Amino acid sequence: METLLKGSAYILGATGSSIVYKAMLADGTALAVRRIGESGGADKLKDFEAQVRAVAWFRHPNILQLRSFYWGADEKLLIHDY
Repeated sequence: METLLKGSAYILGATGSSIVYKAMLADGTALAVRRIGESGGADKLKDFEAQVRAVAWFRHPNILQLRSFYWGADEKLLIHDY
């Protein structure tokens, strides 16, 4: 995870609540990393968990598959296969 957070990435798109980056791992694996902005709700962890659950179960050919997620003091990330 530390390599991913410190690596270079290209911005693919942005919304009002997140930015999506394309990141490359050392082995050449491409990932889409969605960086979630701070929500205004009182229960941020609950909101983030709801997003993770929704994306993890969603299956559609135009939606990238969720690979992992990260919840840290300064970062909230959804990590998808690209």
